[in-house]
Amino acid sequence: MKKRMQWIDISKGILTFIIVLLHIDYDFNVYFANFTGLFKVVVFFCIAGLTLSEKSLFDTKIFINNKFRKLYSKIIFTGLLAVALHNAFIKVSFYSTDIVYSGKNMKFYLLSDYIKQIFATIFLANREVIIGPLWYANVLFMALVGIAIINYICGKLVPNEKYKRLIRLILCTMCMLISWVLTDIIGFTIPRFNNTLTAIFLIDFCQFIYSYLKVQFVNLNMFFICLCILLLLPLFGSIEMNLNVFNNPLYLIVSAFVGMYVVFFIAKKLEKINLINKLFSDIGKFSFEIMALQFFSFKLGAIIVGVSPSGLTPKADNFLLVVYYFLFGIMCPIFIGRLIKKVIEIKKGGIKWKKYQS
Repeated sequence: MKKRMQWIDISKGILTFIIVLLHIDYDFNVYFANFTGLFKVVVFFCIAGLTLSEKSLFDTKIFINNKFRKLYSKIIFTGLLAVALHNAFIKVSFYSTDIVYSGKNMKFYLLSDYIKQIFATIFLANREVIIGPLWYANVLFMALVGIAIINYICGKLVPNEKYKRLIRLILCTMCMLISWVLTDIIGFTIPRFNNTLTAIFLIDFCQFIYSYLKVQFVNLNMFFICLCILLLLPLFGSIEMNLNVFNNPLYLIVSAFVGMYVVFFIAKKLEKINLINKLFSDIGKFSFEIMALQFFSFKLGAIIVGVSPSGLTPKADNFLLVVYYFLFGIMCPIFIGRLIKKVIEIKKGGIKWKKYQS
């Protein structure tokens, strides 16, 4: 693959770094939490637009099949594994039946519960709290499929490629406007549906800026302007992508653009620094595993130091504990991810060897 992928992975690494850090139960500065909240998930969705090409969207069926094979399969495997281990997690005290996790009362699953949760997982409605941060992957998958369908419709209705691209952006923007009206005006929310409509816009918006307008995120003056705007935005509102809550569409658009510019500019600078570029790109490459396993890793880290946290996010009373849990939340999933990758490579290598022998 082209080297340009490294700064994209570094961007994902920066955002994953922030997300894991803020999942630790520590008394972080309110402004810092609000500031990072403006872009940490918003730009994560935007990143998908960097690698979304018109060529890949040309064949809708192949594009969607690829997303099922590469992303949906990982989501389903992780979700089914979490469901299968649900009762075991209660028995070993990873879950407590006395605590309500994100509105979910914890109980032992019966056979009927397992069947229900398996169907929920298949239809991307899994609510296993141990993989709670992985909600973004469900939304990302549905948003990418949504963009492919919108692009297909535009291709049928608008033959001119130039106008087709603009029409697609307008339709994706309309998706975001509909989601905002539903969530923030009417107060009607379908979990993972409303924010999928917003994610459709964010992905297409980034793709339009990067691929169509050819913005390269390298201008120093523009970086400082965007940074100043980003620093001021928390004074006027906030964004919670998991709830699809944001002040208004303009606030989201401005936050997305300046957030993208700041993160991508920094990522391109870090790309030139040895070791640091490797560190953040590795975090970015294993962002799926980190999102899926960070709560498990937090809990494991707490058990090792003899702490029994009431929830899945550990309480850190000092900065050293923050660093400890953070390292566990990052390094443990990367280790597991590398191990799984190695096993798959060995398995594939074994199959090839058998074919060669025959």
